[in-house]
Amino acid sequence: MLGKNVVFSIVAPLILMIIIAIIVITIGETLLGVHEWAHEAYSVGHWPNEEENKHWEEIANIYPVAVALAIALVIMVGGAVATRLAPQVQRQDSHQETSHH
Repeated sequence: MLGKNVVFSIVAPLILMIIIAIIVITIGETLLGVHEWAHEAYSVGHWPNEEENKHWEEIANIYPVAVALAIALVIMVGGAVATRLAPQVQRQDSHQETSHH
């Protein structure tokens, strides 16, 4: 029995770390892809002068920020929903009077 507890105490955190790493990498890749797409869509770096390039770069940079905020919103809403759906522990008041028959 002790061996199972030791294995579980080592394997469970490793699995959790792998899951978190996959989520973080996926979000990072998504934001990088949106960044590259927006820069291509607005032809950043291909405008005739630096001022226009700067202007379109600022507009293109809004897209990854909006996606990051949307991802954060989805995670927060998911956490709130999961919290509401989780079983609620009924607190017992230790100051209640017990009735003796």
